[in-house]
Amino acid sequence: MSGHLHPVSKLTLGSLITLLSACEMGMAPMGTLVIEPEDTGVSDDDRGFDDESDERDDDPSDADEDQQEEDDSSSDPLDQDDGWGQGDQCAIDGFETMIHQAVQDNQNPEQPLFMYQARSSDVAPFDELRISSYQASPYTGPTGPGSYPLAGTNYADCSLCVLVIEGCSEDYMCDTVYFVADGTLTIDRLSMSGGAFSATLSDAVFQEVTIDPETYESVPVSGGDNWCVDSMEIELPIYLYE
Repeated sequence: MSGHLHPVSKLTLGSLITLLSACEMGMAPMGTLVIEPEDTGVSDDDRGFDDESDERDDDPSDADEDQQEEDDSSSDPLDQDDGWGQGDQCAIDGFETMIHQAVQDNQNPEQPLFMYQARSSDVAPFDELRISSYQASPYTGPTGPGSYPLAGTNYADCSLCVLVIEGCSEDYMCDTVYFVADGTLTIDRLSMSGGAFSATLSDAVFQEVTIDPETYESVPVSGGDNWCVDSMEIELPIYLYE
C-alpha cells in the first residue's frame, strides 16, 4: 500500500463515517438529466436475496445446461464466497438520483480535486454515490476523457475513488460505506477549467467496507452486502471552485 494518504480533511472517521462536502455550494436537482439504473426487476425497497430456486424437469439436457451454468459461474471471482460480501449477489441494485453536483476544486493548485456527488434525496436520511479524482501527484487521477477500470483499488491510495455511503444525516454521519470492487467509469467530458462532466458508470459492484481512521485502508466486511449499479449515465455542468 502506498505511503501517501489522502488529505485528512477529505475523510474523518469515528464509530460511524463522516464525509465532508467538497464546498459550501448546494446540489442541483436532476431536472431532465435523470440518472436511471438499468431495470433489474428489483424494486428499490427490495434489499433481500432471491431464495427461490429454479424448477427442473427430468430432461437430462436441462440438467447438463444447469451444470454448465454452475461451472461457468464458479470461475467468476465475484461468485465465490471469500468471506467478503455475499459473492456476486446484490443486496441493493441501482442508484436513483434526485440531486447531484460536480465540482472542480482548484483552491490549492498543488492538490486539485474533482468530485461528483449524487444523492437519493434532498433531505436526510439520504444515500450518496461519490466519485473523486485526486489529480495531483502521486495519485494523478483523471483530468480528462478516458475509460477507467475500477477493480483492484483501495481507498488508501486510489487516484479515482468511487464509493456509496448509505443512511447519511445532514452532517454526513452515515450508517454504511460501500467501496467499489469492480466496474468501469467511462468519462466523455471532463476539464480542470470547468465546462461539463459527462460519464457512464457501468457494471459497478460496491462492497461493504470499513475504513481505517489512521491509514484510510478500506477493508471488506466479512459477510457484508454488495451494492450493484449496472449502468448510470451522468451529465451536468461542473462548478469551478478556485
